[in-house]
Amino acid sequence: MVTQQSDWNTYSPTYVEQKGKNAGIHKYRASKVLAERAAWKFMEDNKDMVKFDLTTILPPLVRVHSLRDATVRTNDPHYESGIRCM
Repeated sequence: MVTQQSDWNTYSPTYVEQKGKNAGIHKYRASKVLAERAAWKFMEDNKDMVKFDLTTILPPLVRVHSLRDATVRTNDPHYESGIRCM
């Protein structure tokens, strides 16, 4: 899957608005979207004063070697259940 700068997760913020505290993992996903949008808005609103570049990273799932054997469990249908980390 290739993403572009114009691609945004619009589902999670809307889902959180509808479900509130019962939105599960979408609360985290929505927070990432809203935080990044706020950062880019800040840069645009203050472009004459800001003296630094903004860089963002979109890691949907970061896989690293664990110091111990672990199995990640999730009820989220978007991810494989029981991702094994070693």
